[in-house]
Amino acid sequence: MRKYSWLILCLALAVLLASAFAFTRADNQTEPAFGYTLDFKKPLSGIDNLSSLSYVPEEDVFVATLNRPATILKLSKNGEILARKSIADRIKDAESIEYAGNGTYLLVDEADSAMYVYQLSQDLDIRSVRKIETDLFENARNRGIEGIAWMAGRNELYFAKERKPVMLYRTQSDGGLTHFSEIVPLDDLIKNLDVDDISALHIHGEHLLILSDESRSLTEIDLNGNVLRRMSLTQGENGLEEDIPQPEGVSMDRAGNIYIMSEPNLFYRFEKVSTGR
Repeated sequence: MRKYSWLILCLALAVLLASAFAFTRADNQTEPAFGYTLDFKKPLSGIDNLSSLSYVPEEDVFVATLNRPATILKLSKNGEILARKSIADRIKDAESIEYAGNGTYLLVDEADSAMYVYQLSQDLDIRSVRKIETDLFENARNRGIEGIAWMAGRNELYFAKERKPVMLYRTQSDGGLTHFSEIVPLDDLIKNLDVDDISALHIHGEHLLILSDESRSLTEIDLNGNVLRRMSLTQGENGLEEDIPQPEGVSMDRAGNIYIMSEPNLFYRFEKVSTGR
């Protein structure tokens, strides 16, 4: 009987230790992985200061920017350059671009944190340009705006300040992107984020994807600030043979593939890992 008592005691201790380990691991690693793996990585020939990325669903293509001289690029999903357009006559440092639908693009000049609304044809011919005459980014000029994301269903614009400190803001617009409401700091939304900087944003449904250059990570949060998933962009993770050097843009296509842009000229596509079910 004593022999069995010792056996039961040992089993109980083993269960307790395993439970303690599991809870410790859950505390340190509460977010599940994205479940994606690298499909391909492609350097874009002749490009050396690539930044930002946004999906254009009507054309099933992406737009990106070159910082200096400020240029808009149109890219295929395979990373082919389809068209380019200089915007250096108005913008000094094209850090962020976001497609807002119906040929409308939002661009931020990091040099002075001014925002512009461009109407472009499919060939990137400029139909109209309008500068938003507002102090929209006045509170975020220190360290500049590093990412913008448009939530069409709510007419809401989200934008991030890069670091020192990392900040996330939201404002609401009328349908014509002419007037914006008061800027709301979203401290509660990023309290669990745990990144050193924010380099880009992307809206996925009513979730936010937040890209971090210095932390080499992509994090998905909901609008209550809950961290849902986290993806490492370092060597050995998610099919990567080496770190993504300077991730500066993120977007998704309609199939749910994730695309990441890295300076100086790297274009990555990650696809969902098949579960075999």
